[in-house]
Amino acid sequence: MKLKTVFLSALVATSALVSFNANANVNSNPATYETTTIAVAGENVKVESRTNGNNVQVVIGDTKDVFTSYYQVNNVGVLAPSFYNVNVINEALASLHLDARLSSAQYYNVQYNYDADRNK
Repeated sequence: MKLKTVFLSALVATSALVSFNANANVNSNPATYETTTIAVAGENVKVESRTNGNNVQVVIGDTKDVFTSYYQVNNVGVLAPSFYNVNVINEALASLHLDARLSSAQYYNVQYNYDADRNK
């Protein structure tokens, strides 16, 4: 009786694994990564991008210990320290060979909201 239970359990586990593997999307594009550096005020700043399908996520500089702002330009999301100006962000996007550019209006809209939230 125990041997039959062990075989049945093994069969169920095997069929579950095969079913999970069959449901995997073989047509999905794997994420691609690119890293470069730009010079900001005499310092080298790391710029990283992650592309998954049509979406691109860009991280500029060190975003762990500073206040950050998130900008959305078409299909490109940009996370950068809040003290970086629009020219630095556009230079970072150009260094990754992306066509997206942040407009001054988009930049000031995010900065205005950042300042309003910070002063609450």
